[in-house]
Amino acid sequence: MSKKYIYGAGVFGVALAKHFKEIGINTAFIDAYKTTSPLEGISLFKPGDIPIYPNDTLYIAALMVPIHKNVDEDLQVSLSKYSWSIVDTYKTFKLYPKALEYFMSDGYMWRQRGIKPLVNSERINELRALLSDSRSLELLEKIERFRADALPENYPIPDIGCDYFPNDFDPYEVFGSLSIADCGSFDGNSCRDFLQFQGHKIKNYYAFEPDPDVFQSLTKKMQVTKQEYPSVNFVCMPTGVGSEVKILTFQSGLAGCSHLDEKGDIQVPIVNLDSILSGTDINFIKIDVEGAEIEVLEGAKQLIINKTPGIAVSLYHVPEHLWQVPLLINKYNKNYNMYLRQHNHWGMELTLYCVPIEI
Repeated sequence: MSKKYIYGAGVFGVALAKHFKEIGINTAFIDAYKTTSPLEGISLFKPGDIPIYPNDTLYIAALMVPIHKNVDEDLQVSLSKYSWSIVDTYKTFKLYPKALEYFMSDGYMWRQRGIKPLVNSERINELRALLSDSRSLELLEKIERFRADALPENYPIPDIGCDYFPNDFDPYEVFGSLSIADCGSFDGNSCRDFLQFQGHKIKNYYAFEPDPDVFQSLTKKMQVTKQEYPSVNFVCMPTGVGSEVKILTFQSGLAGCSHLDEKGDIQVPIVNLDSILSGTDINFIKIDVEGAEIEVLEGAKQLIINKTPGIAVSLYHVPEHLWQVPLLINKYNKNYNMYLRQHNHWGMELTLYCVPIEI
């Protein structure tokens, strides 16, 4: 008797397994990296750990970070050495669209269908008028439709390339030099990317990270990085960034997902950019702060009004940030061209780029 397996025990794999269970399909996960099954009663195996027969079907429920054009095809090639019949993720979407609805309702970050509105047509129309290129408009259309109906044909295909460095335009071209505020710098990986792509322009790099353990990793990496880039002034700040200077409760220990939380385990200092960076030549702000993006912008209001810094800000942590963030920036300063790019699958790493029209 043929068997049906799910490759990838991540968010969509779990949604697909729940749907399989609902319609009476027995399944198991195949995953190269996870060690325990995310669902009770459904087994998990490594590729090659179980016998596979020609009539067995593998439904791929994983999509790779789009670092190059054929990355998903490469995964299928690597799995084709086994005997199973392979169904790629996009075909799986169409065969089992109900799984997409479960995925959209898992409550993680923007995926809060049934919990709060995922679209606001009036505000999205206002955003549409602000966007500066056809790719941004096309992406926004896909996002709006997919959030509304969860249909496979409206799934937003991400952009190829690295976070903060789109392949099809350069958000940093207008700057002769760069002084960057990195809000949510984590362990310094984004700093390394900025140096790789724009190191010749960077004069100052201000890194903000409130998680104490992660901050230690950040400072160690920055010490090494300083030796490679001695002309760059690196400043590491063990703080969060928000609308005002205060102490807030923070949930630490979640790596890149650590965040402000009233039920968190530690208290951390919060600063605002208007106060701590006043008098500096800051001209670019990167914001990825696990849902506190609006507060960071409110605390940078005067910088945005008076200096028109370039901005790269995440829009995927909270559903309403899709329209709230760009409309707030436009309220502060209309001297921007705005671009949307999505640097990962599942609606993640959706970034708004605000490029000054005039400097």
